[in-house]
Amino acid sequence: IQRLRSLLARGRLDTRVLAVSQLVSGVVALLRAEAEARGIKLEIDIAPDVPPVRGDAVQLQQVVLNLVMNAMDAT
Repeated sequence: IQRLRSLLARGRLDTRVLAVSQLVSGVVALLRAEAEARGIKLEIDIAPDVPPVRGDAVQLQQVVLNLVMNAMDAT
């Protein structure tokens, strides 16, 4: 619940170096029940050599969440 609140709340930026795979995995974990309810199977296939990114984790998770939700809506 705390992670979901962080995603939805606007706060100050907290930029740091982040692993892309962890960002995506966290969002997919939040959306897995929604995907199952829609009959959609979520799979993650991230190359192991994707470099880390610098940014705010909450904002980047919001971007990934929007992309995944849009993809689920489009199917």
